[in-house]
Amino acid sequence: MGNDCSGERNVFLEWLDERVESEPEARLAAREEEVRLYLASALRRARNEAGLTQAQVVEVSGLRQSVVSHLESADHNPTIETILRYLSAVGANLVMSVTVEKKGLNPGGL
Repeated sequence: MGNDCSGERNVFLEWLDERVESEPEARLAAREEEVRLYLASALRRARNEAGLTQAQVVEVSGLRQSVVSHLESADHNPTIETILRYLSAVGANLVMSVTVEKKGLNPGGL
């Protein structure tokens, strides 16, 4: 499944750097939104590649229609369990990677 959003991410990060460079709280909020948007896009793409409708995902996963809709629109912070139920219904897997950008303590989690 082609879930490469690196071009979109780079454009977003360039925009972000210009606007919130000196505001750690704003930068964290923007990163959280970036993850929500990326996840919603990846979930929609996985469902579409599986050839399923939202209604079919609801039926297979046991999730409510509103939950599926929220997952695909980045309206909230879903739990890992909800994400995994959705992915199981569309026959997709979650692949994660964590990288350390710099050494040492990072106040504020940035």
